[in-house]
Amino acid sequence: MAFLPNSAALVLFGGRNDTLCAENITPMLNDLHLFLLDQKVWIQVKYSFDSERLSNVSNSSMTVISDYQQEKIIIFGGLENHIKAESRL
Repeated sequence: MAFLPNSAALVLFGGRNDTLCAENITPMLNDLHLFLLDQKVWIQVKYSFDSERLSNVSNSSMTVISDYQQEKIIIFGGLENHIKAESRL
């Protein structure tokens, strides 16, 4: 989670759903949400068709770079869920 000063919002990315672990389903989430502080509402951000995106990441770090006109979010590190294929002889 990070604070966007120009937008007066919090941005939240990723996460993990432990309930899905018990069902052998990928527990890492691609969630991207904004909390608008002035309106006190959550907005789910939708990716554009050609946007670059991280896939199924949790435990990442996030920071914001702002020049008081534009804000850029940088997400780094974290854990990614990979399903390992088993080979049997």
